[in-house]
Amino acid sequence: MGDGQRDQRGERSKKLTATDEVWHELVLHGIGGRTIAEAKTRISDHELRAWIAYRQLRGSLNTVRAIEHGAALVAFATNRASGGTAVLEDFLVERTPVDDSAELEKAMREWK
Repeated sequence: MGDGQRDQRGERSKKLTATDEVWHELVLHGIGGRTIAEAKTRISDHELRAWIAYRQLRGSLNTVRAIEHGAALVAFATNRASGGTAVLEDFLVERTPVDDSAELEKAMREWK
């Protein structure tokens, strides 16, 4: 859901920013804490900027995306070597937002 759209409760949904994604990746990799809130209290602005610069230089910390990108490069190179005209984007995984809020709410009710 993008800006201006509402979830099942009628609340305005928030679109993830690039900085939000960095916080998610850091926590998923155990950097700074077990939650984003915890990581935000433990990681300084200076360190966050360093992680953002690293990510801009080296790409996402998400290992799965790195593997997918490598596989796409191999497929692209193979296609071109055999005379194909594909572009790299033809082999990259297209990511579409998934609305699993109903399942999340059910899990949260059961967790209590």
